[in-house]
Amino acid sequence: MSEEILNLVRPNIATPIANASVSAFSVNPLTVKIQSPALLSILESSLRSEDNIRTIGALLGTRSDDGSELEIHDSYIIPHEEKDDEVTIDEHNHKSLFQLYRRSNPKNQIIGWFQTSNSLDTVTSLVHDFFNSADGTFPHAAVHLTLQSRDQDNNAIIPIVNTFVSTSVGSGNAESGSNSLFTQIPYEITYTSAESLALNQSMNSGEANLIDLHKSYNDLVQVEQNLAKVNKLLDANITYVEKILAGEIEVDGKVDKIGKFLISNLLLFSSNYEGFNSNFNNYIQDTLMIEYLVSSIKTQIELSAKLTTIV
Repeated sequence: MSEEILNLVRPNIATPIANASVSAFSVNPLTVKIQSPALLSILESSLRSEDNIRTIGALLGTRSDDGSELEIHDSYIIPHEEKDDEVTIDEHNHKSLFQLYRRSNPKNQIIGWFQTSNSLDTVTSLVHDFFNSADGTFPHAAVHLTLQSRDQDNNAIIPIVNTFVSTSVGSGNAESGSNSLFTQIPYEITYTSAESLALNQSMNSGEANLIDLHKSYNDLVQVEQNLAKVNKLLDANITYVEKILAGEIEVDGKVDKIGKFLISNLLLFSSNYEGFNSNFNNYIQDTLMIEYLVSSIKTQIELSAKLTTIV
């Protein structure tokens, strides 16, 4: 009499996807690192979806040598249709996008998929089986990422991110996609120094605006004080000139020399304004001509260097 045994296998990235009753499985835990641009791309696709419709797509990245650590670098959306408990995936679109992506990023590979919903249902199991196939991550297990950015009333909320791996659960060799057990695994969001700085600036934008307003107010106060000083100096100079004209005080020798120098230059400029304007325009034309010649010479040198390389 045969006895049916329920096999439960802890999901592990290093474990090939195969039907085996007894096998030696690695005990290395699975960890996932998500680069911030990839997460923002998934978030954007989630926010653009209408009526909170689920969007799915492929996760692209690298896998460590022992398969215990994954790093998600990028993602793209895959068109699909859902009807009851059935799902249709545009496989041709998926393959074409992946081939185009590999041309510019040959090191990245498909390591899993994402959906803009936190529900783990029959459709999730079917899509996960598709990514576990030869067109996905086979012989490695696919990672599943869920991102929820809206509540049941379709209002935006703080994004909730989770990562999972799956294994088949059933009596004997269960092949049904609905018999999948999803196990949550830890993840880490990574940032570059520039991205971290931009994020901190965005988070502190409200406080920064208050600081900028306070700083602007202080600048205006300082400008007002400086203008008041300039006004006082002008009043003092006007009073000094009026007293000289009235004969109340004598002209200081230094002030007299500076005044005569300024007046003579102003008279010279006003009497020969057309000549000054003509000389200034000629100077500008000469400067522009020199810049044009320098640019032409530089272009000729670069062209000569390229022709020499070709020859």
